[in-house]
Amino acid sequence: MRKIITLIGLSQAKIGRTFLMEYKKKCRTCKLYKVCVGNLRRGMVYKIINVRTKKHFCPVTGEYMKVVEVIELPFDFAISVRQAVEGAIVTFHKKCSKTDCDNYDICNPIGLKEGEKVKILIVKDKKLKCSLNKNLILVSAERIF
Repeated sequence: MRKIITLIGLSQAKIGRTFLMEYKKKCRTCKLYKVCVGNLRRGMVYKIINVRTKKHFCPVTGEYMKVVEVIELPFDFAISVRQAVEGAIVTFHKKCSKTDCDNYDICNPIGLKEGEKVKILIVKDKKLKCSLNKNLILVSAERIF
């Protein structure tokens, strides 16, 4: 797991705490953008593994932020049964564009980009019912940096 340095609100800066990466549009104009949210991926979940003593004032929230070290947590997504091999490195491709499908978020995770490499950590026993008749199964994976 790769350690990433970022900023988080004082009240959230606790070792072991997890958070879903989201930010406001205003953040892009902040001088702290690159260290705060610039090296995190929207839609991914991160876990705080270390809290440093340094803090910075956030002009967007009006609060102080602590410097923390985080790791990106594995995520679940749907993959073809043929590709579902633990330890395999595969290229992520969106499955379909049917946004009304019950599996849409699992087939198209927000934090993954088309063509990105991921490593399959665990093949789960849950086969997914696909309205396009694709043979899909749920896996837990991590992005390859």
